[in-house]
Amino acid sequence: MRFSILSLSTALIASLSFLPPVFAESVSFYAGGGYTVKIVGFAGSASYTGCDRKNRCLTIPEASHYSQGAYVWENEGYTYSMSPLGSSGKYRLRVFNPGGKTLLNQVMNAR
Repeated sequence: MRFSILSLSTALIASLSFLPPVFAESVSFYAGGGYTVKIVGFAGSASYTGCDRKNRCLTIPEASHYSQGAYVWENEGYTYSMSPLGSSGKYRLRVFNPGGKTLLNQVMNAR
């Protein structure tokens, strides 16, 4: 039995069409007031890396909660929240201590 290159390439394309789509990982950067935030991933699986003015950084590998563009991450009793400010592309970063007191309330611009 003889196969042509065309029939082999057609079979290969047909077999690849059954594979799930591969999406590029989403990465978003924000900055404001000397703070930076990098969000990697989508919705509840998004990680958070936040750095302060002294370039001390914290990475939290997965969001605790996600709803309508707003993210919440928790780490050792502290809560880190990024909420969109309308359709401006800006976010509000809030950091709360374990007692619920606001430690940071900063508008962040997309970079």
